[in-house]
Amino acid sequence: MSLGLRAQETTIMTVSVKVISGVNAEKISDLYLTDRASSIHDGEIIITTAPRSDVFISVDENSMLTNSLGETFQIETDSLITSDTSSGTSLVSISGSLPENKKLAGRYTGTVTTTIVYL
Repeated sequence: MSLGLRAQETTIMTVSVKVISGVNAEKISDLYLTDRASSIHDGEIIITTAPRSDVFISVDENSMLTNSLGETFQIETDSLITSDTSSGTSLVSISGSLPENKKLAGRYTGTVTTTIVYL
């Protein structure tokens, strides 16, 4: 699963999902990053696997953003994963923050990947 990122004085991570066998994704919401704390919104994905299956879920800790001029910068991402193994449902909440004093120029894009491994 990967989250795509866009920015124009605000960074928006949009979610795209590559489904692998036995996994469903729903309630996919975008991650919005901005220098205004009141406008920040975590991205969320609900992942459903087989009930009682043993899975490991991880999320990239960093993402590179690039604008149309080729300018790049890196953001750090943080994730909170809550799982209910009896139902096979996991909620992945992803947040991030823009570097301090970074002047944004144009629209930025990037991705954050969530990996699901069956154990």
